Amino acid sequence: MQEDEKNEILNEARREVTEIYDALVVNKENVKIPENIFTDYFLPFFAGKEKQDDKVILAEWISIAGTPTSEVDVVNDSNEKLFTVPSIFDTSIINIPKVARDNLSRNLNNKFMSMVEDSPNIKRKKEEWNNILNRYGYIDTKEDNKATAIGNDDDLIYD
Repeated sequence: MQEDEKNEILNEARREVTEIYDALVVNKENVKIPENIFTDYFLPFFAGKEKQDDKVILAEWISIAGTPTSEVDVVNDSNEKLFTVPSIFDTSIINIPKVARDNLSRNLNNKFMSMVEDSPNIKRKKEEWNNILNRYGYIDTKEDNKATAIGNDDDLIYD
């Protein structure tokens, strides 16, 4: 096999891998779920109000989303997007090269928390969840962007 033929095969393989990656990761459309199913079944669980079998509900959510890292669009009866539910496992908040360079066996929790707390993405995800929980009356967001749980459940209070 000639060198030119090898390069052509490698380039074609690269194009195909890139196309597959883009279809699976980059250009992935979010799954849609009707608002009433989200608010009646999943939202009480996410808001910490339901003490049902969390493993079952979590497994059902992942089966709808497709993966723990996938977001889900909530739609109304006209199939119009109301908002996007953030993924339950957001890998974009972790800076893998930084983690790899650090000493993983020492102070891992502190290092992880410092990476997460400084991430603009985690702030955006908190705001997305606050907007969802506020929309359905699970929390009351104040002007200073702090959230307070409504009712006697104080699990959602954070500064």
